[in-house]
Parts: sequence; structure tokens; C-alpha cells
Amino acid sequence: MLLSLHCPLLLEVDLISCPLISAISLLQLFRTSHHLRELSLQACTAITDAGFPPPQSSLLVAADPLPPLVTQRGLQVAQPLPLSYQPQIRQFDHLRYLDLTSLNLISDDAVRGIVKHAPRIRNLILAKCAHLTDDAVEAICGLGKHLHYLHMGHMSL
Repeated sequence: MLLSLHCPLLLEVDLISCPLISAISLLQLFRTSHHLRELSLQACTAITDAGFPPPQSSLLVAADPLPPLVTQRGLQVAQPLPLSYQPQIRQFDHLRYLDLTSLNLISDDAVRGIVKHAPRIRNLILAKCAHLTDDAVEAICGLGKHLHYLHMGHMSL
């Protein structure tokens, strides 16, 4: 996601109903935009667990640069990242609002990673995330006093 590379001070990102946003783009956003306060990914149906910080990852930023851009017919297109590319994720102390409505491909691991790396979320919306289990609810309890609003409705397949 070129936007996150060129605008590292983004505070709010609304990507509602952008079904072509990929997990790789989301990881780039997490890697470069650590000032985010609000992130809406409602109905971004291609996003999987791979787009979120893994619960066991370090909080340091990787020193390796992103792969260079290539030009195709005058357009700059990001090269696909190799499967072994694992950028390290920063702590997101500023993230207060996260809407993941209808992200049916995420699981409990994504929620664990979110809670670990964004421990001060106030509003968490996980409606229609049908593959979440009690383990996700247990992880969400780690937000403690910071969590003010949680929506997990419409969870059936």
C-alpha cells in the first residue's frame, strides 16, 4: 500500500468495502503507520490472519527495506513480497478504534496479535467474523479497562 509508505503520520484510515485490499498491504500499513488511531476494514473480504501482527512477533521494526517498485506501462506497481518476508510490527499505543466487520477469514490468532500490539483499543468491532471462538474472547479480555465497546454480533456461518 503506497499510501502508508508516503504518509506515515496517518491517523485514521477507512477502507470499508475494499475487497481487493490484501494481507500484505495491511501489514505494510501496520509497519509504517504506527500513529493510527482509527482503522476501518469492514467488508475487506480478502484479508486473512496474515494481515495482522502475529501474537509472538517482536515489537521492533525490521531494518530490511520493502522490495523496490517496478514500472509497468508508466505505473508503479509493488512487487509481490516473498513468502519469507516477515516485517516486524511496532506497538500501536494510539489505536483506539478497530472495525473488522465481515472479515470471515480471520481467526483467534489475528485477535491475539491485535490485542498484544494494540493494548489500548477502546472500540473493537468483530461482527460477522464467524470463525472466532472463546479463545478470541479470552484474548480480548486482555484489553481490560481500556475496552469500552465490543461488538461481536452475527457470528454464525
